[in-house]
Amino acid sequence: NEVRKRIQDLLHTKPFQSWDQIKEAFQLLGARRFPTQVEVAFPGRRLNADGIRKQLNDIVDRRNRIVHEGDLIRRARGGAGGEQPVSKAYVANSLDFLDDLVDSLDSVP
Repeated sequence: NEVRKRIQDLLHTKPFQSWDQIKEAFQLLGARRFPTQVEVAFPGRRLNADGIRKQLNDIVDRRNRIVHEGDLIRRARGGAGGEQPVSKAYVANSLDFLDDLVDSLDSVP
């Protein structure tokens, strides 16, 4: 019970947004071959573990820019600012990817 309580406390303090954080959580739960297990379970096997990691981290980065920076274009020398464009296709593809990822994570023993 003490070990379970410690693991629960640890899991409740992390946001689990990045691939590495999700991997760490699954490894704490005993999934030693996590990247391979997710890759095998990913629908259509259209991405390998590195591709899944990169796409997830890109989505998380964009989410963080939207939430914390107002999704403004970064300028090194000033000048007129503006918002980053967001296409309907990008949003749809990101949501489809995240849905597939969650389904893959559900199948990891």
